[in-house]
Amino acid sequence: MDWAPIQDVKFRGSYQKAVRAANVVELFTAQGFNLFDLAGDPCGADLAGTAGAASDAACIASGVPAALLRSAGLDSPAGQYNYLQGGSEDLVPEESETVTFGIILQPRFAPRLSITVDYFDIEITDTIQTFGAENTLNACYFQGDQDSCDRINRNPGNGSLWRGIGNVEDLNTNIGALSTTGYDLNINYSGLESAAPGR
Repeated sequence: MDWAPIQDVKFRGSYQKAVRAANVVELFTAQGFNLFDLAGDPCGADLAGTAGAASDAACIASGVPAALLRSAGLDSPAGQYNYLQGGSEDLVPEESETVTFGIILQPRFAPRLSITVDYFDIEITDTIQTFGAENTLNACYFQGDQDSCDRINRNPGNGSLWRGIGNVEDLNTNIGALSTTGYDLNINYSGLESAAPGR
């Protein structure tokens, strides 16, 4: 929308909604196992008695056998644990909303002068990215987030996240949001001659 109450001044504003569907890479990248670094398993012996230790109930609920709780076998000697990475067909489109307001000044007493000032507010929701394997463990054990707990797949035989099939899922997902606000200022004057290069 533009509105010019007088010739010298014009107000403008806009509202935009946009959608971005997940691309082929985000959807269909082959899933596979990789390693992530961790000081110790929150249910293992290395972090026992520290702020990094999860509660007994949370550990058992996530698949650690009660007999192996706080055992050294849960801690990787290399400090590395398995996670599953790759694309996901469960992704939904990202959505964004952009609002702008601005003013254009073109004073008649200086016909070659133009000044614009614009404010913008941009927000993107359901951003497509990974959450992080360590963040998943923290969200489950220390914030009680069930979705994160569901992505922890402990080895059913030994409760490990590094021996055998134990892993933390960290596939592409819709999570969080991005936002920014700010101002744009532009001043343009075309009345200065500079000989050969133009004006």
